[in-house]
Amino acid sequence: MGGHGAEARLPRHHHRCLRADLEAGRCHPRRQAGCDRGRLHHLHRRPCRRRQFPPDHPLRPERPAGPGQGLGAGPEDRRPRPRARRHLLGRAWRRHRQAGIPRGRAWRRGAGGDAQRQGRARPEGHPQPGQDVPELRRRGPGRAHRQDQGGNVPRPRGPELPILALTLGHVFSNAVRTLPAIAADVLSRDLGLTPESLAALTGAFPAAFALAMLPVGIGLDRWGVRRTALVLLGIGALGCAIAAFATGPLGLLVAQCVLGIGCSGALMCPMTYAARAMDGHRFALWSGIIQAFGNSGMLLSASPLALLVEWQGWRAGFWASGGLALLAFLAVALTVQPAPPPRSARRSLWQDAREILAIAASPRLRALMVIAFASFAAVLGVRGLWGGPWLMEAKGLSRVQAGNVLLLVAAALVIGPALAGVVQRLVGRPVLLLAGSHLAVAGLILLLPAGGPGGWLSALLGVPALPAGFDAAVMVVFGLVISFQILVFAQVRAAVPPEQTGRALSANNVAFFGGAAVLQAVSGLAARWGGIGAALSSFAVALAVCALGYLWLRRTGR
Repeated sequence: MGGHGAEARLPRHHHRCLRADLEAGRCHPRRQAGCDRGRLHHLHRRPCRRRQFPPDHPLRPERPAGPGQGLGAGPEDRRPRPRARRHLLGRAWRRHRQAGIPRGRAWRRGAGGDAQRQGRARPEGHPQPGQDVPELRRRGPGRAHRQDQGGNVPRPRGPELPILALTLGHVFSNAVRTLPAIAADVLSRDLGLTPESLAALTGAFPAAFALAMLPVGIGLDRWGVRRTALVLLGIGALGCAIAAFATGPLGLLVAQCVLGIGCSGALMCPMTYAARAMDGHRFALWSGIIQAFGNSGMLLSASPLALLVEWQGWRAGFWASGGLALLAFLAVALTVQPAPPPRSARRSLWQDAREILAIAASPRLRALMVIAFASFAAVLGVRGLWGGPWLMEAKGLSRVQAGNVLLLVAAALVIGPALAGVVQRLVGRPVLLLAGSHLAVAGLILLLPAGGPGGWLSALLGVPALPAGFDAAVMVVFGLVISFQILVFAQVRAAVPPEQTGRALSANNVAFFGGAAVLQAVSGLAARWGGIGAALSSFAVALAVCALGYLWLRRTGR
């Protein structure tokens, strides 16, 4: 605020200060000497350009009696005046530019200009000393807090609704990913596939998923969550159309690759959005909610899609999944706001890719990458590929009956993440919880072939095979215990700074789906050698090895 008379003689930095405060001596004791040493002023709380009062100025503080007794005590005690930093004035520059005030030396020094240059001619459009400029006033609350025409102040919209809209993409991903499990026999019959070739073709989904994670992580940090999610959902809808029109193994292979690319950001987008919008405690809770809500897509691929496949065929299942992708596309477009481009957008794509690989190989994430390699592969193997054929071939269930069992497993995968978050808060010790749950899951998977025809548990009990209810109970417990894998996301977020969250989560998903692609191909080879029981056992062995490796790496710090 400029002024005339006595106020016009104030130094230039006092255009924002209150003369009454200066006269009454209400400055902070350390800043009482007219704020002439570049310290933070008690009003605007940021450094600005300062200079001493003129010797004859009435507000100049008295010189202390002896040397070393305060500001101005002597040349040897005076600290150098800090240099002006241009970026600190950026907000003021924007307000001047919006007000249409031309730039210049007097423009930088505030609406009134320097007190020593009050008599000089000012540029055209520059305000006079003492003139009130509404455009330069400090901006009020944001757009979400402004009053509407009726005078009401709407509540600011939190991140919950955009997160749920983004999680619809994860629902679509889980539905289309596990569709082959419930339609394996009709897919093999119509496309001329053997069980091991079907496993290899469906393994293209996680392989394409893992390869797409590097560009997805770069896109999340470079172009934002909204644009990345919209592009991927459009690709996912295209993949569903290609699968519905497939007439042979090549068409299904192309469809699985396109679907893998389209679903590669289904979990990353809501996780990255939540990690940036929430603190650590809320993110730990919402990571479980995201995983639970997304796993509800497996509910759709159980009994509902089983009935649809029985009624209209497997192609109708892909068309229904494509409609779900379009619904998620509209929800994201309507609820998620575009984010401003970050500073890292100036980096090259090769630099971003190298950073993701470096983060994945760093000691702080190496142990998590090991256990993630087998964690999600077990979910895809049991719930997504071999669970349905095992129930139909080894236990003699119909497709709808197997779909009902898988529906219970999907419900356990929905409840499990929230339960895992509660247990982790009560018990603590996330490292032991994560490793112990995966070792327990390995034992549960081994119980399935043990209770099947010719299994050691069936022979021990003296029956040809345990009833299907035993397998249903084991699979439900499997769904609850494997849900402790969400602890990986919280540990990844805690291991990196916020600006690397998207890249770190992308590196984690590379391990998730890269391991799923590798182990799914290995399970196909195991199925050719020893049947579906051997395929399930391969996931159990991988889980045990990776869980022990995770504990060893965390213990040794490697």
